[in-house]
Amino acid sequence: MQTIKKYGQITTNFWRSEFACRCGCGLDTIDERLVHRLQVLRDYINKPITVLSGCRCEVHNDKVGGTRDSYHLKGLACDFTVRETLALISTVNAFEHWSGGWHYYLEEAFIHVDIRGKKARW
Repeated sequence: MQTIKKYGQITTNFWRSEFACRCGCGLDTIDERLVHRLQVLRDYINKPITVLSGCRCEVHNDKVGGTRDSYHLKGLACDFTVRETLALISTVNAFEHWSGGWHYYLEEAFIHVDIRGKKARW
């Protein structure tokens, strides 16, 4: 098993810095269970996943219009995209059995996933 450092690589294809708050505050407390699930998804579609938003501090969450109880604030959510349309469609189809929350934002072409305790779709 590969040893992963806290401030570096979390899985084969994901680094902690990819999930840090985009405002530059340094918040990067992403739940590694979420990252490992994204790695499984990435391996399944065999295409790179681009993280758009991971952890958010309260200030940044307000700025982007996030909800007050956003899972991004807890490091339990991620918004991402996949460059190739067919791979993105395959990704959406792969979420049939996702146990947490997810939603595909068609117009913006990104997917929100989280690892809340129950299955949620919207």
